[in-house]
Amino acid sequence: MTSCAVGCVREPRDPHVPRVHRCHSRGNRADVVFGLDLGAEAKMQSIASSTGAPATVFVGVSEQLFDDEAVLPVRLRFFTPEIEESICGHGTIAALEALQNVGVQRLSISQW
Repeated sequence: MTSCAVGCVREPRDPHVPRVHRCHSRGNRADVVFGLDLGAEAKMQSIASSTGAPATVFVGVSEQLFDDEAVLPVRLRFFTPEIEESICGHGTIAALEALQNVGVQRLSISQW
């Protein structure tokens, strides 16, 4: 599994993005952004274009709760510097690692 380097949480230059996890491993770099409205497509594309990473994944917490209220659904959106992608392998792994780093104890993956 890809691991995030120690101290990968940094304060971004953009004040509207609370946390950016910059994850490196032997593969491609992927930046993981928390705290941005996932409906702000133009903003996400702008951030993805400025990070310098081959992939930027945006993590949003869903307002929908499942029957098990201990499960908090998240949504991922993937961007390259040029376009949005429907899926991104290393972006997904980086997002899962970043979620673990911020205290998520259990993950369940499903496609919406």
